[in-house]
Amino acid sequence: MTRRRHDRPVPEEHMKSIHHALLAATALLTLASAARATENGATHVDLGYFGILGGFGTPPGEPFLSLDVNQVVSSRFNDRNGNPIKVNLGALGQYPVKFLGNTTAEIINGAYTFPTLVPFLNAHVGVAAYAVFAAARAEAQDAIFGRVSGSGETIGGVGDTTVIPFFLQWDLPTAYTHVLLSPVEFTAPTGQYNRNDPIGANVGLNYFSYRPAIVTTYLNPQGLELDLNVNGSFNGTNSATHYQSGDEFSTTFSAIQHFSPRYGVGFQGYYYKQFTGDKLNGVEVNTVRPVSAFTPFDPTNQGPGNKGQVFAIGPAFTYNYTPTVGANFRFQHEVFSDNRRQGEVLWGKIFAAF
Repeated sequence: MTRRRHDRPVPEEHMKSIHHALLAATALLTLASAARATENGATHVDLGYFGILGGFGTPPGEPFLSLDVNQVVSSRFNDRNGNPIKVNLGALGQYPVKFLGNTTAEIINGAYTFPTLVPFLNAHVGVAAYAVFAAARAEAQDAIFGRVSGSGETIGGVGDTTVIPFFLQWDLPTAYTHVLLSPVEFTAPTGQYNRNDPIGANVGLNYFSYRPAIVTTYLNPQGLELDLNVNGSFNGTNSATHYQSGDEFSTTFSAIQHFSPRYGVGFQGYYYKQFTGDKLNGVEVNTVRPVSAFTPFDPTNQGPGNKGQVFAIGPAFTYNYTPTVGANFRFQHEVFSDNRRQGEVLWGKIFAAF
């Protein structure tokens, strides 16, 4: 009987290549909105973070403080076609990766809006900043020729800080619309970073991101609320690795029906797309596959530039104890995900102006 190719013994050097591929597959330790698209899957984009009543900004003249808790549970990691990732060993075949990720992040946000209107613009001006503390555990495992291999890692610490030197806030009562514009928002590399981490998992990303955003809220007298948060992230280069993550677009949207001044129920979701490719030393990554069929192709690098995409949606509930003190809860199911992890996202937020 003729032996099939996959029945042949695997040389030791090929097993080492397999282990290297598995190590690459475990580079999945990320923060709240993590992805493989961008360096080691990390990103400054806060998917689903700022949505409900976002266009209202903060009450003028009253300091504002909020605490958000984010929980992400992932059970799969997808290729560029949205299918579960596999280790590609060329002539030796493809083998699915079993992935489990769990991330908890706490975001502390402070803001202040000055009570005086800006002349000519007829807008309030405010300042804000928020910082992240995150803890994550991720594991990746594969079984190749009956041999189970894999690894995982736990990380935690203070992440990078987002600074909003000023934002503009408009209230248009006749149109029941409120707008917040943040034209010079940026995230600074203040978080913990170790370039020698064997997997590349870090809480801090070691580069600046310019992240302009505009948030609009429509709230009519019947209690219908519609929110849209549109933002971009234009990323700098990691000076330690010379890797530049691609630029990103994301939008968070919500629709809430308020049944009283205190209670509201609806849904919230987000869409994310990386629109330029990652670069290493100025050259777009992952454009050429290895020449040798026995050289493993990093299974988590999918397509030129590692561009990612995801869409999520789910229920939302908001409760206001007073007009300036309240909480909201959101659950988001990631419906599809390309070149990223895919899972379930839970947000809880408490806020107060005083």
